[in-house]
Amino acid sequence: DAQRGDAASASAAAVARLEDATAAFAAERAALDEEKAALANAASFAEDDRATWEDRARRTKQKLKDAEAALRDARAADDGDRLLEKEALEALRRASVDDAGTIDALRRDLEAARASLEKSEADADAAARAE
Repeated sequence: DAQRGDAASASAAAVARLEDATAAFAAERAALDEEKAALANAASFAEDDRATWEDRARRTKQKLKDAEAALRDARAADDGDRLLEKEALEALRRASVDDAGTIDALRRDLEAARASLEKSEADADAAARAE
């Protein structure tokens, strides 16, 4: 009877450990799923930001082209207006350079978010296989 009692206690302890491990695994899996969703959301926002900045860069480039054309016209028409147009053109060039830097930074952020998402997906897949 004592041996049966010891065996039953050991079996109950093993079941309790298994249930605890299962609960811990489920919690870890839920945390990984939440992290995966957050990273996917961040990647989506980064992609939207990148698209917005690229659109802004296209508009800025078009403004730059327009300003360059206006500058050529101003040079032909009046030397006095040339200085003002040159200043406007330089301001647009600076804005274009700033936009390009922002777009590059957003691309790097997007790539980092994608890499993190891929790692999270791989971790989730590994956890699922381990299950």
